[in-house]
Amino acid sequence: LEVVSAMTGLARRAVWLWCVVGVAIGADIAFDAIVDANGKTARFLLAEGADVEATTTEFCERYVNASLVATCKTALREQIEVLEAQRQLPSMTLDVQVSADGKVAKFEHVAGRDVRDEAEAFCSNYVSPEDVSKCASRLVMQAQVENMSVWERLFGSSLVSAAGVPTKVDDALAGKKHVGILFAADWCGPCRQFVPKLIKLYDKLRRRDRLEIVWVSASRSPEAYRAYAAQMPWPAMTYSPERLSALQQALGVVGFPTLLFLDADGRLITADGVKEVNSDPFGLGFPYRSPAQSLQNLRRTIGNLFNAFRRRRA
Repeated sequence: LEVVSAMTGLARRAVWLWCVVGVAIGADIAFDAIVDANGKTARFLLAEGADVEATTTEFCERYVNASLVATCKTALREQIEVLEAQRQLPSMTLDVQVSADGKVAKFEHVAGRDVRDEAEAFCSNYVSPEDVSKCASRLVMQAQVENMSVWERLFGSSLVSAAGVPTKVDDALAGKKHVGILFAADWCGPCRQFVPKLIKLYDKLRRRDRLEIVWVSASRSPEAYRAYAAQMPWPAMTYSPERLSALQQALGVVGFPTLLFLDADGRLITADGVKEVNSDPFGLGFPYRSPAQSLQNLRRTIGNLFNAFRRRRA
């Protein structure tokens, strides 16, 4: 199972969470953010050189309920990162279906150019004027998803380290051979029983097997999230009930705690991590591959050795 393929839809959804239309104005960043359940929007502007924390706090305290300020600020920061990433997209060519009969056209983005302008120009050739903006937004999303790593598609652009510091997700997981995804919550009794066992195993395996674990929080408030995160020695996904729900749906998670183990390429090793850890507290069977997976890895290793030997002979 290739988890990255299951997460492409999540990544597209997350890219435009809270945002209707986003544009980069010179070095400024501006977009229309949804600020209530009825779809009302307000214009958010981050001027060049302005403090992100102060600007997002001021906006959220002005437009949303106090209970939603933390979620609002997280969504704004993610959107700022998305729009900044648009400026850094490499050149790429995408095959885009442009008609109901399956006709495909090629969209080309040139590095350094405004991808939104390119998308609008492309869409104007295939959709009615009133649909150009929606078409361009979808196309920009697709371009961004194509440029995301597997970990960005899963968790977003950043994680919160065990010290409580935001860290780029690719930096946090660089060089890891195995990545565990822990779905758990402070209010969950079985989670409180399981997490200490996992911490002991983590201490044994994080260096030996280059293991990292990412906590996906099902806490009911940002305050509970921060308090429970302080008890864990691994990074956490940024608090986001929306992304939690999407991840649960994409990965088939129905209860807490749930622990999945993935390899470095985002392929699922096992979704039964809780059962495996409970029955193997010393990690002797880690990473808990099935016999079929182990045979497949052996065949791949033999094939790689054979190809290397053949190249040397040639």
